[in-house]
Amino acid sequence: MTSTPDVHLPLDLSTNLPDEILSTIFHHLIELPPYTAERSLPPILLVCHRWNAIAISTPDLWTTITITSGSSPRIRDLFPRSKDVDVDVIIGDDLDSDEDISGVTELIPRHLHRIRNLCLVATPPHLVPRILDHLITSAPRLELLAILYPDLLTNAQRSIIPPSFLSEGTPRIKHLLLESFSLPWTSPLFHNLTTLSIVLENAKVAPTSDLFLSVLENCPSLEQFLLNGAGPILPLDSQPGTKSPRRVHLPNLQFLTLHLSTLNQTIYTLSHMFAPSTSVTTIIAEAPDGWDVKTHFTSFINEICVALETSSSQVDWISFSPTDYEETHLYLTIIFLFSTDARLDLRITNASPTELFKGFTEVQRGVCGLPSRLIVQMSGGKGTLGVEDWRLVLGGWEGLEMLILLDGDEECLVTALGTDKNPDDASGEEKEGVICPGLEFLGLNRSRPADDPIPILPPTIVSSLVKCLTYRESKGYRLEKLSFQNVCVGKGDQEILEELVEGLAMANELVMTEKTRFGQYPLVVQEALRSYTR
Repeated sequence: MTSTPDVHLPLDLSTNLPDEILSTIFHHLIELPPYTAERSLPPILLVCHRWNAIAISTPDLWTTITITSGSSPRIRDLFPRSKDVDVDVIIGDDLDSDEDISGVTELIPRHLHRIRNLCLVATPPHLVPRILDHLITSAPRLELLAILYPDLLTNAQRSIIPPSFLSEGTPRIKHLLLESFSLPWTSPLFHNLTTLSIVLENAKVAPTSDLFLSVLENCPSLEQFLLNGAGPILPLDSQPGTKSPRRVHLPNLQFLTLHLSTLNQTIYTLSHMFAPSTSVTTIIAEAPDGWDVKTHFTSFINEICVALETSSSQVDWISFSPTDYEETHLYLTIIFLFSTDARLDLRITNASPTELFKGFTEVQRGVCGLPSRLIVQMSGGKGTLGVEDWRLVLGGWEGLEMLILLDGDEECLVTALGTDKNPDDASGEEKEGVICPGLEFLGLNRSRPADDPIPILPPTIVSSLVKCLTYRESKGYRLEKLSFQNVCVGKGDQEILEELVEGLAMANELVMTEKTRFGQYPLVVQEALRSYTR
């Protein structure tokens, strides 16, 4: 067993440093993992009586209080240390005794007047009302309220927060995130928000169109807005594509996510707003049975573009991701990147990925032309495109400059790219020439393999790729860059390919970003919860 080596500090460092310098050093310590004074400072408290006294008497060090099982005695000491400064309170997921609950219901109301961030994380649902019932008085410093269930199931219980909750006002509230617990939209908390996220709302509190509009009008500074199984009620006499008669301008909205049950509900909700500054829009909805992309898709995209105050003609990138979700349930993700730097993530369920892909390109081609860059993520599933599918989709895509295929059938794609265009059925005249003559960049990528080594591209695919590049070069359309990611090419084949393209990129590593339980939430929430772990 190894012991931690003793740290011997010079005598003048421990005795002569001013209190203010020591306090500043302690502040820097709690800004590093594992964060919070409670976790970071115990060794400091044991150095000497002076260091202990300085740390204990500096209230700004004790501003994060995490309440978990058996923590009542501990938090009774922590609250007094923070004196009257703003505090962040996290109520955890393992409260399991009457003592735990009584500690929360006694201490939180007493200090509610100075709580800045209040987060309930996976707190047992039957205990949440008992806690919130005691929070009636005003919370003048509260800026963030979050009731979160990071591992939330779609069939989770949808409860209503007591109407007396914070009924006396929260004038500084900016961030409101509610999951599985619903607050009536008439609550004063729906005022001047910059973050509003509601997941799995109880139908009894769903707002009317007018109430929904009133809330949006009361939040002109809204920056992040998410509705998942929540939002305004469609009128009883609504028809497909029903729109709101008026809209609210949200000039600061940057992130919009609508995960609603139907496309009609999505269109209705979108039609309440103008959001010209939105940089990322995520739409997740289920298409009705028999939904035809050629008939309905254009109007749907147009409604989105009206809300974003942009035009489908400004689509610069398109990314398609057909995926097998279940045996009989497919969904397609389409990502649009506009020349205005806006991004739209559209996920449609209950639709054939290949048919939707082909149908959309037909619609887009007829309306305003196709963009210059395309990403297709096939996930190796049943929705993969064959040679004729690729020929049909790409045959008239004159301006395509970049094409990236992820987890698809590479051989089908390169075979299609190495042939002439399809006949133009509309005119009856055969069109000659290479498919996608403007193509400059081709990427054949795969997801990061679960085990090493990185797989080698099969010889049959390499052979088809060499034929494709040779054919295109003979027609005068030499590829500028060929890129691989998470797949290798044999040394001899690599040398052959290098002769057929201007540049060959063998990028076998992806930059992996750390994902946490709270990575799905806005940054302000992640910051508030950085000290909280299971």
